[in-house]
Amino acid sequence: MKRLFIITILFLFFSAANAFGAVSTFNLDNEGWALVTLDYDDPTDSTSAGMAGYDSDGYIFATDGPNIPSGLLAFSAPAEFLGDKSEISTFSFEINSYVPSFTRVIFVDSGQNYLAGSIIGTQMGTWQSISITVYDEASWYYNSLGNATLGEIDSVLENLTAVYILADTMFFPEETTYLDNVTMSRVPVPGSILLLGSGVISLFAFRKRKN
Repeated sequence: MKRLFIITILFLFFSAANAFGAVSTFNLDNEGWALVTLDYDDPTDSTSAGMAGYDSDGYIFATDGPNIPSGLLAFSAPAEFLGDKSEISTFSFEINSYVPSFTRVIFVDSGQNYLAGSIIGTQMGTWQSISITVYDEASWYYNSLGNATLGEIDSVLENLTAVYILADTMFFPEETTYLDNVTMSRVPVPGSILLLGSGVISLFAFRKRKN
């Protein structure tokens, strides 16, 4: 029974870990996040703007200014967030800016098709948690042609080559935007598995009491 208990706990632990498709918490460094500028009309056209800044308090930042190439400044995700991500259910992050701002998430695939999320207004001077339901047709525009279909969402997510989070308000010349806790989450662990784990734990506790 003790062996079964340990196996179940380990299984639940790894199942929970597998619920995350990709995570960046920035506890030690910028974890490979870069900065790019995007063409105003075509977000698949990007120009490198160096690496994201890192603050030892555990977040990254992007500062627009005269040394940044023309275009929309954006955070660009590292390889962990790319490839086949068709199993993810939510994309979330925390963002902060000390000027009136907005952000937007953009997914680009290997065929230069893209999903552009709805524009999200951000609160000035406070960290704001953003969570996007990925397979929601109302959340995305496909190649600026209108709301994406579920098939188009799935097609882009199967071959992700870029993930961008906008950091440019366009209204201020040298604004700074801060980013933290970026997560791609897969479909949650099924309740039946959790019930199984609870049952085994209860059985083990009952046996201990009996003995």
